[in-house]
Amino acid sequence: MRRKLWIVVFGMCAIVFLGYLGGCLLGNKSCVRQYTNLYEEWKEKYVVTVSDSVSRVSDPDQEGITVSEGIGYGMLFAVMYDDQPTFDALFAYAKKYENNHGFMHWKISKEGEVTGSGGAADAEEDIAYSLFLAHKKWKGEVYLTECLSRIGNLQTYMINKENRILPGDEWGNTDSFNPSYVAPEYYLAFYEVTKDSKWLEILKENVNYMQQSMNQQTGLFPNWMNFETENHAIFGYESVRVPIRFYQFLKNRSNHMEDKQQDTYEAINVIAEKEAQFASRLSYDDFMAEYQLDGTNHKEYQSNAYLASGLAMLLAYGIEDRQWITSLKNRESEGYYGDSLRLWCLSLYDNLDVISN
Repeated sequence: MRRKLWIVVFGMCAIVFLGYLGGCLLGNKSCVRQYTNLYEEWKEKYVVTVSDSVSRVSDPDQEGITVSEGIGYGMLFAVMYDDQPTFDALFAYAKKYENNHGFMHWKISKEGEVTGSGGAADAEEDIAYSLFLAHKKWKGEVYLTECLSRIGNLQTYMINKENRILPGDEWGNTDSFNPSYVAPEYYLAFYEVTKDSKWLEILKENVNYMQQSMNQQTGLFPNWMNFETENHAIFGYESVRVPIRFYQFLKNRSNHMEDKQQDTYEAINVIAEKEAQFASRLSYDDFMAEYQLDGTNHKEYQSNAYLASGLAMLLAYGIEDRQWITSLKNRESEGYYGDSLRLWCLSLYDNLDVISN
């Protein structure tokens, strides 16, 4: 009799646990995430309170400035880790420094002065997508309203006549192109929330342009194209974000693409395959910083930003290197940017951007 009772109790506990786990995976319940401590450490280091309802992301190594990119990362992390107060406080800061196009000025001094005017496309995409996730997670209509407004502004001011993403809203119809600003997962999300097929055209054009422009052996991209700046032609601290954005897309969309989007999916997969082949030739300990586009002449040091990028290359093509994942998690902090890319990649690996309706 006792044995039967034990079996029944065990069975009921298993059902409850599996139901809880299923809810976690679907985003319907709050769960203990494996990188929560890393998020809390990131927040403690870089999120600064401005007032009771306003916070900013500070870069201590750059005189405590705030860049809109950091606000975008902070909002993404906050919604991923179900931290609504931090999310709202960071967005309030972005709103405080909006320009007349509805974008946050890209650089603000520690004292609160605008020292870099105009919006930056990468940050505004991250902010809009985080509002999209916030609406799905917390159901607030204000998040949807703000999301739709920003999506509309992005299309009006940050897409050129060829449907390519511009660096910002004050660049005019330039050919200058930053590959790390292309965010395929976001464009599909923007299409889904607006039903505006223009976002599918934007997705296709940007991905096709990138496939034509990548290094054909390694799949690597330069920091900038058609824009002369220091280190613009190397796989550098800008373009390390490309594999992270492509990993997010392939992770979320591999089984959910409509037939009319298959060409775009296959183009991204071609790029991801080349990058995965490049990364898989190197071990975690051998993956260094600042490669030439052919994969040669790197620096003789490692970086959280590059290691996060290398991990994303592997994960995008289904290669799960546990040593790489664990070693990256346990690395020492090395500043705002590297710590942000590390947390971003690991949070995507933990599926924290997947939120059910």
